[in-house]
Amino acid sequence: EYQIATVLQDTSTYTHSNHRTLTATEKWDDPSGADYDPIGDIQEAKSAVRNLIGRYPNSCILGISAYESLVKSPEILDRIKYSQAGVVTTEILAAVLDIPNIYVGMGVYTSGTGESFSDIWGDNVVLAYAPENPRSVRVPAFGYTFEVAGYPVTTRWYDEDTTTNWFRNEDYYDFKVTFDGAGFLIKDVNS
Repeated sequence: EYQIATVLQDTSTYTHSNHRTLTATEKWDDPSGADYDPIGDIQEAKSAVRNLIGRYPNSCILGISAYESLVKSPEILDRIKYSQAGVVTTEILAAVLDIPNIYVGMGVYTSGTGESFSDIWGDNVVLAYAPENPRSVRVPAFGYTFEVAGYPVTTRWYDEDTTTNWFRNEDYYDFKVTFDGAGFLIKDVNS
């Protein structure tokens, strides 16, 4: 996840200029900002993808802090106040944003023992189109994870001397962005 998140949150991945960094007046954690419009920001990104590939993004990855700001957004809450219990879930966000697959990046990492954890996904939003069941290279797709057939493989053994169960996991894969025009990055959505 860390490797993929690093690639997806790097503006140089998006050579078709399908990225933008929010200004101080656009930040999602400050509804009083003069240019505050989270839904508009996402709609703009969706349109940019559609203009390049003829399809809207079908997936959205929100860093946890971006997600937390978005679900507190007065715009979102106003749209659901008469039809929902007032709790915004990924399913409700999918309906409001008209993006079928909403994912919240909650993974964390640490650089070493005793270090505090950091979020893998920053306060960023990635929108992308990838076919649900890819059957042709002619269908535009933001990226794929290529994996060697038969992997991953997990091996388990017991060591009598140390009375320990050991596990080894082997996996051979690579993630490739196949067409960056099928994705859009919104960076730094919070202050």
